[in-house]
Amino acid sequence: LKGRSLDIARRRAADAGLTNVNFFQGDICAYDMPFDVGLALHACGTASDLVLEACVKAGASFIVCPCCTGKLSADRTDVYRFAVTGDNIARVLYPRSAAIRSILPQDEYNFLACAADVSDVNLLRGQRGLLRRLAKAYLEHDRVLRAEEVGYVAR
Repeated sequence: LKGRSLDIARRRAADAGLTNVNFFQGDICAYDMPFDVGLALHACGTASDLVLEACVKAGASFIVCPCCTGKLSADRTDVYRFAVTGDNIARVLYPRSAAIRSILPQDEYNFLACAADVSDVNLLRGQRGLLRRLAKAYLEHDRVLRAEEVGYVAR
């Protein structure tokens, strides 16, 4: 997370008179303080899943707004993806939910994650764009199912 974004958040919390808000910049897995609500905005790739797992571990509610998904791969033959997520493979299993793991093998999940990873709005138009949006929705639904499997109620 960029320091400037945290500065804005700190200022807004102070302006609102909030005294029970803490901010953290660093490795999500290194955060070891108790918390009631986890908030992750624009959490790229595996970062969304690490936040969700931290919230599960803490028994905290969460608000997660993921962005890119194409780096969600445990494929060690893909140098770029593995370099980005390789350290997190032991912490995060894809697909996230047992329900989706039972019907979608890891290699097909990797293809789905690549299809969902689009940041150019022009690529979201037409039939291919619809398929890309559906792929993204499917991945996010997998995250919801994971949360529900461990007792959360998604809204």
